[in-house]
Amino acid sequence: MRHIPIRHLLCAAVLSVAGASERVSVPGPDPEDFGFNRLGDVSDDGRYVVFFSTNDYTPSEPDQGIYIRDRLLGGVHLVQHGAGAGEANGLTNARLSGDGSYVLWVTEFGPNRPETKHLERLAWNALISFPIVIDQIDGRLSDGAPRNPAISDNGRYVAWDAPATNLTGYPGGTTTRGKAFWCDVATNDIRPMSADRDGRVDSGDAEVGGISDNGRVVAFATTSERMTDGGRFRGAYVRDAFTFALTRVDRARSGEPANDAVVGVPRISGNGRFVAFSSAASNLVGGDSNGVVDVFVYDRLVWWRPEVTRISVATSGAQANADCLDCSISDNGRYVAFRSAASTLVGGDSNAEFDLFVHDRLFGVTRRVNRRLGGGEPPGRVLPGIVLSGDGRFAAFDSNANGYSAEPVVLREVFIDRAAPLAIDWGGLLRRIFGEFPSAPG
Repeated sequence: MRHIPIRHLLCAAVLSVAGASERVSVPGPDPEDFGFNRLGDVSDDGRYVVFFSTNDYTPSEPDQGIYIRDRLLGGVHLVQHGAGAGEANGLTNARLSGDGSYVLWVTEFGPNRPETKHLERLAWNALISFPIVIDQIDGRLSDGAPRNPAISDNGRYVAWDAPATNLTGYPGGTTTRGKAFWCDVATNDIRPMSADRDGRVDSGDAEVGGISDNGRVVAFATTSERMTDGGRFRGAYVRDAFTFALTRVDRARSGEPANDAVVGVPRISGNGRFVAFSSAASNLVGGDSNGVVDVFVYDRLVWWRPEVTRISVATSGAQANADCLDCSISDNGRYVAFRSAASTLVGGDSNAEFDLFVHDRLFGVTRRVNRRLGGGEPPGRVLPGIVLSGDGRFAAFDSNANGYSAEPVVLREVFIDRAAPLAIDWGGLLRRIFGEFPSAPG
């Protein structure tokens, strides 16, 4: 996170969420227009939320597109319209740089209307700006549709995965399974992230989970047999794009690989030090006997041995009694968000639905974030795709449940709520003074 912390404090003084979860995807000019909405990302300070919507926010344009809501000044801004083709075939996976200036998305539309999906980046709030196609070399588009895009804090570095065969020439690159890629947008330098230590890939499928603020470290999961370090299951990894150093993060302190698979994709903190991931393994920490998917955090600074802690526990230390999924981590690694239908993480949880939880790693406190309008037991039904702001103060989520706002929910809506109390980001201040966190040895 490159922002001056005082900016976060000023935004936080205004962006208070009181009483209930705040609805981001408010109805457009037509109050009866309730469309389908999907959360994309949140800026580090929680001011900007990018999302896909079929709501008719801009009557002069087609009635679907990628939008940004400015929670400080109000208003919904069109970033890119989808020509009315539907989310499945048009715009997906919108991501926002930490400072809120750049938007990255997957689209089938562009000046040449390419036949395959591709990545575009736009400086959406610049006076004059045009989308830049990312996944191409010498004007030749990727031959595989991109997925799971991620963007650095300043928008220069991008990561994604795709079953592409023509972006890099490393051995084994002809496989049609997903491979992780990294790109320096300024130079169009594209590098493979999910190759093994010998620079090869196999039939394993890789999925990108995130990129550090400085754009140097990429987190991803893969089923590659060449990268399992003796394990038999889908694993979580980080790779330094500059040194190519590779680290597997789902390992026990003894170095033993996980005895079950990583679920979903790993998320890396903005400072590049911590990696959060969900896993069904029972051997990563002691006392893991609940038999469900838990959320763990790996500390890359302790590079001489694996340092993994379980964070999907109650404040009392009680284990979750249901799967904990879809984690998201703050820039300094202090806060981790996840969704779960567990009833043992907080007191009085009786809705038997997926709720949104945030764990404070500094004080060991777990709290439920999603709140019902007017109080009482929240309606739950928090859907996949949660996002925690970089400063850890706000958590955004999708839900198709009524009760979070006064307006009815017809299909799917985007909400945001307070995740942590106001606090000075000392880590962000120190990094601004002394520089970014260096990559740990792989």
